[in-house]
Amino acid sequence: MEDTLPNARPGDIRYVVWPRLRTWRAVIAASLVAVLAAVIAASLDFTQLGAAFETLPQNPATVVAMVAGYTAAFWLRALAWRALLSTPICPPMMARCRRTALT
Repeated sequence: MEDTLPNARPGDIRYVVWPRLRTWRAVIAASLVAVLAAVIAASLDFTQLGAAFETLPQNPATVVAMVAGYTAAFWLRALAWRALLSTPICPPMMARCRRTALT
């Protein structure tokens, strides 16, 4: 493994700090995830969670509504990205600029 940041010169502070900083960031992130998982697990009441999962088959309309909403979120995001990415960069009055930008 290379000990330096790509494109860093020996005079650059990133030349020395980057590998250790990257390691510490990973350690801090993993520790944070472990602590948050432990806090969430400690705050859950697993008997209530089990009861909630047992009532799901009794009301399938709720499950269908949740799946439909989850699927609709992807579709709406796709529409938003299509609108964003198909918007011309140049103002609409500049037909020449728009023509050259799209071709």
